[in-house]
Order: sequence, then structure tokens, then C-alpha cells
Amino acid sequence: MKRHLWLMALALLASACGGKKKSGASGSGSGSGSGSASQEPHFTLGELFPAGKPNLPTNYAAGRFGMSKQAFFAALPALQGDEYLKAGEFSFFAYFDDSDHLTSVRVGVPADALAGLKAAWGEPLMTENSLKKQIPLWLNPDLTLKVMLEPTSDGGQSLAFSQYTPVKTLVGDGKDKFGFEKTPMLGKTSAELKADYPTEMQQDTEMLSFLHFPATEYDERFQVEATRTDGKVSRLQFWLHHGNNDKIKADMRALLVAKLGEPQETTANEGTPYAKKQLTFTGQGFTAVLGETERAWVIETAPAAAPAP
Repeated sequence: MKRHLWLMALALLASACGGKKKSGASGSGSGSGSGSASQEPHFTLGELFPAGKPNLPTNYAAGRFGMSKQAFFAALPALQGDEYLKAGEFSFFAYFDDSDHLTSVRVGVPADALAGLKAAWGEPLMTENSLKKQIPLWLNPDLTLKVMLEPTSDGGQSLAFSQYTPVKTLVGDGKDKFGFEKTPMLGKTSAELKADYPTEMQQDTEMLSFLHFPATEYDERFQVEATRTDGKVSRLQFWLHHGNNDKIKADMRALLVAKLGEPQETTANEGTPYAKKQLTFTGQGFTAVLGETERAWVIETAPAAAPAP
């Protein structure tokens, strides 16, 4: 984002001096990118996104997520080392992380693009974002690629391309731990968590650790909160975002059933005005309580109670 703002500042300066002008990555933006308007490449929606499985636009086909910025521009010499490209009704922007590796591509598309995208890629999944807007989503499991058609701040719309880690992978197999755990987190100290998750650990306080994992098909970030009691992790909490899509929601529940068996229905805060039904799964040495929150399942795990003497 800091790099994006820097480019925008240069664009404004160039415009003031009569040079080339750039606009944000949306279908309604103006400007010429590299060179004059007469030199802009021109595409049709069908040329950029041919029929088949969702993929990067054809003019970015040589790009790969995770490649270095240097390798990216070497593979795409037509970009002339510029993250931004304007081409008729389309605009393209490549995003890199702090270590200059490609993380996502965003393509501004015309207002009527949805029909053509459906014809090319089939019907999308529909998920709800935080503004309660319905967002079309396409997946390519072979490439673990997701594409979301999102509104932009200027009233246009853009396609966001990025990679994902399947929810199924993060849930994992077996009853001893979840897929995102290298070893069971419950019972670990802060130092042990840091040793096991040096890049995932984002914040650590006296009683709570926040760990970030790759995004799933349906969210921008997968976060785990690890609460400590007496110096050791006593509870994990994480969210499986389904965007209020009933099928996705049911599929996620089915993953937990396949992993841990059928849950028991229990009542939290029974006998109080805050009583709430919830589902409790039993793993090896831990329980996992499945509850509902806005657009997501929330899961809390804790060590299993010791058997009665």
C-alpha cells in the first residue's frame, strides 16, 4: 500500500508537468499508463479471460505469485518495470510484499463484465463482505487461485487475484491437532510458540498471542488467538469465514465432523439470559466448541477435562 501511494504521488507530479498520468486500479479510471493513449494496448474481456478455469489475465500469464519483483518484470517486459498498466477499459496493478515478492494482481474491469466472466468461468460462489455486499468468487483448485469481483471506492469494480490455502488443509486430518498446528499448541509457552511459528507470530502479550496464517478461499487472513493461563496456552480461538453462504457453511461443518466425529449439542451460560446452543467436538486431549458469529464459524479449543476419579 505504501508503494501504491508513492506511485500515485509520482503520477500527480507527472500530470502537473504535462507528463503521463496514472489512475487507481479500477475499470473507470483514466490515464495512459506507460506512453501515450495511442500506444495503449487494447484487449477485450474474452481475450483477457478465455473460457476454462479462472486464471490471471492472459497478458500476465507469465507471472507467478511469490516470484520476486525482478523476476516478475523480466517475465513481463511489456510492463517496462511498472506495477501499473492502463489498457482501454481495463487497468492492471501488481502488488508486492515488503520483501518484493508478488502477492496479488488487481484488474479494473467494465461495469458489464460479470456476464462475460460467468460465460468464461461459470457461475461464481456468492459471499457477503463486511459491508453486507454480495461478492462473486471463483476458485481454481489446481492453482489454489481465487478471484473476487469487488466494488472500488470510485464506483467501479475490479477483479482481485490471489492464492489461498484450502480450509480443508487448515482443518487437517486426525484428532490430535488442527492442520495449521505443527504440534499441538495447547500447553505451549510463549517461547515455544515463537520457536515453532517465527513468521506466523504477529503479536505477543503477557496472556495472549496472535498468529496469522495464509488466507483461505473465503477470507483475507486466517488468524489464531492463543490465550495463556499460568504461562501456557489454555485456549485457541479461530474463525472459518463462510460469508453467509449456506453451502460453504455446511461444507465447513462437514469437515469438522469428518475430522472429529459428530458433535454434542451443549448450552453455554445455561440458566442465564445469555444461554446459547453450541456444538462440542471431542478430539484427542481437547474439545472444540463450534459457535456462530457474523459471516463465520468461530471455534474455541481447550484441554479436555480430566476424567472423574
